[in-house]
Amino acid sequence: MSSLFASIKNENKLLKSLIAFGTIDQQIAIVNIEKVINRSFSPDYFTTDFRGWLFSSITSHYISYSSALTVDLIHQKIIKTYKKEQSISDANALLEKVLDREFQLQELDPILDELRNLYQLRKIFETTQNVLEQLKSIKEGSKEVEALPLIHKLEKAIEHLNNQNDVERIIEEDAFDNISDEIAEIKDRHDNPQKYVGVDTGIEPLTIATNGWQGGDLITVIGRPGQGKSIVLLNFACSAWEVGVNVLYVTIEMPIKQQRRRLYSRMTHVPYFKIKNSDKLSNEELIYIEEKLKKIRDERSNAFVILDAPSRCKTSFIKKRIINYQKSTGKSFGLIVIDPIYLMQPNESSDDSKKDPVGVISWDLKLLARDLNVPVINANQINREGHKRHLAGKETDIMDSASSDRLGQNSDIMISIASDDAQWLKLMIIKYRDGKGPTLFLRRKFDVMKIEYDIEYNQHDEIMSQITGIAIQEEKNEPI
Repeated sequence: MSSLFASIKNENKLLKSLIAFGTIDQQIAIVNIEKVINRSFSPDYFTTDFRGWLFSSITSHYISYSSALTVDLIHQKIIKTYKKEQSISDANALLEKVLDREFQLQELDPILDELRNLYQLRKIFETTQNVLEQLKSIKEGSKEVEALPLIHKLEKAIEHLNNQNDVERIIEEDAFDNISDEIAEIKDRHDNPQKYVGVDTGIEPLTIATNGWQGGDLITVIGRPGQGKSIVLLNFACSAWEVGVNVLYVTIEMPIKQQRRRLYSRMTHVPYFKIKNSDKLSNEELIYIEEKLKKIRDERSNAFVILDAPSRCKTSFIKKRIINYQKSTGKSFGLIVIDPIYLMQPNESSDDSKKDPVGVISWDLKLLARDLNVPVINANQINREGHKRHLAGKETDIMDSASSDRLGQNSDIMISIASDDAQWLKLMIIKYRDGKGPTLFLRRKFDVMKIEYDIEYNQHDEIMSQITGIAIQEEKNEPI
């Protein structure tokens, strides 16, 4: 029954990716092998002796010769290892099944994750079956009751799985081992700064302050209900899409049709109220909307995908949808927006996830951002104390996030928003690990789902000086 926890197809795909054969040349295979070695992948993760042997042969050959195995070399190794004619024939037949598999580069990380997870499930299943057999023997009276050895066996299995996860997670390096490489990157950043700018935020001072949304970062927008969090997230998504980024917008609270119409309002500048209540549109507006949206569709090759996710969905659900999309289209997302976080559910049930679900979910999202090397933006409410302080005219801080203090701790960037009674939305970076966070006032055009940065109103030069630490001089541009 433990064969349920196996994927022969993906085991073969993984092995195919590590062999210099067909579309996978030496360099591609070497990159894949190094990734597998760095993640401490084990022959034990494979469900047959042959595939485990093949994996071990591939990695040991690379360690010895810094090259990937070719098919000819594998055939030679099969002859030396299996010796008997029938065994050699069987091994070559299994190798052909490996080589027949189609493999796409973007599949490697998901396959590694799945095979490791299946291995852990098999270990749990085997240990559980063993313990149950012993418990059955105890119940039937064929064994004396010895609970402690059973407990130790379970603890050992759990410890083994935890150690496997720790090996995957921990990276240790001497800070001075690769000075020349680090200096080379610093020089390259100096000479080619645009290479290192992340996803455009659509707000110039915010992009400069953060250097754009960076892969692996978790960004959280907090605010009171009705202050415009969803519109801010939509604008971040649109700004990224407009500069050519593939965007995934996960809508949990709002139906997909409503979200799509908000997007159309933002892109056409036609009031959302009219698009929602289409009988209010003039014939000219109807023609304009149709022509504008078709032109956008025809001119853009990058994707803006809206995922209508169910309430209580998990990060693992979103990740599966991302992987399926990448497999079917060959496109990778450069920005993921999730609205909101508090309607999600932790990946795994535990005491911690019951006490602080939003905190655990935020760490799930953080790991997703790191795993895919993509910025993830989410939204959350502020708590009662934050609401009181806001009404009293005081600044919001990271402890004002509703439901969880850990959301602020896990976020790389936390932004607070608040709307006034006139036309302005106040945006504050209340947490940013690598620099100063400006306070900005954005012109609120919520009728067309838009926010705009106003240079004059914001005293732009002063804000830029605050961000960069460089004064804007009238005659000289010198640091002070």
